[in-house]
Amino acid sequence: MGQGAWMLKYDKRKEQMIDIASRMLLEKGYEGLSIRSIIQEADASGPGLFYYYFASKQDIYEAAMQHIVKQQLDQRWSIVRDETLDPERKIDRLIESVECDFNRYRNLLDHGDNKQILDTISMTMMTEEIPMAEHIINELLERKGVASREAAVDVHELSCFIVYGLNGILREKFANLDTIPDTPTFQSIKRLLVGILKLMQGETPCRSLTSSI
Repeated sequence: MGQGAWMLKYDKRKEQMIDIASRMLLEKGYEGLSIRSIIQEADASGPGLFYYYFASKQDIYEAAMQHIVKQQLDQRWSIVRDETLDPERKIDRLIESVECDFNRYRNLLDHGDNKQILDTISMTMMTEEIPMAEHIINELLERKGVASREAAVDVHELSCFIVYGLNGILREKFANLDTIPDTPTFQSIKRLLVGILKLMQGETPCRSLTSSI
């Protein structure tokens, strides 16, 4: 076997172990992340291959976190950049994506204190969600024939307001096990977001921006 083929084979093993660790992390949290279980599920010959790629549990934890965030970002950017979707449909799809992710995180709440994991994912995602919001707002402005520099509000500031505000609502809900975000919560968030964007375009929202969340 040539060196290139050998490296490809072992790179796939590394990816496999990261996939396993990512799933394990979302299902059981950091305490449930087991090097022994990863080795067994990856059908590795022993711990040597694991430690060839990862120095410690913390090392694969960080790789798994990057993998989880990348998967979520790739999915959301694919929605934002989909030219077959109008801005309103993109908002629908993005809210559905966020709801799906939060449902995945429910497992973490049943396995000890995993607030750090949720905080890390949330903060990393928000830095990328701001340019996503800017992209959609600029699409709405273009549809109205308004250049972003001529808009009544600063597009970047509005994007920050939307992203940090909506994430704040979700984080507050997640802080209390009795009010974990559910489908009505996400529907209310979608109405709120659509209402804000309608106001930005000079339209009157069809529903109150103060809908109960």
